[in-house]
Amino acid sequence: PHEFMAMRMQDFCEFTRCCNITDTRSPSCKLANMEAIFKASKGPAGPSGVQHHGISLEGMATHPHLLHRSEFMECIVHLALAKHFKATHTAEGKPSVAAAMVRLFEEDIEPNLSPTAKIRSKGRNVSSV
Repeated sequence: PHEFMAMRMQDFCEFTRCCNITDTRSPSCKLANMEAIFKASKGPAGPSGVQHHGISLEGMATHPHLLHRSEFMECIVHLALAKHFKATHTAEGKPSVAAAMVRLFEEDIEPNLSPTAKIRSKGRNVSSV
């Protein structure tokens, strides 16, 4: 069976709010920025002919109001860039995408995970990936 993750814009924005990524004081992390990140991450169609709850996965993947898994991951990178890129540097003093990703997970996402999610991810260290 094919598994398909789909997330609505409303749920994505709620995720960013619950993880304290959305910030009204930041020029790049306001709710409008979160919506723009969602919309910009909409990509090409997924596998054709596969059905999930009677809806083709291709239709779900191209639906303008649903993110699929790879689009969600793209959004995560954009969130890290928006929230932490300018403030995160390598030893050479250059901005670092990898360091921004680590900060997003360690400072914003992980502390706001539900207890169930923390139990499932126990033992995994984002910074060692």
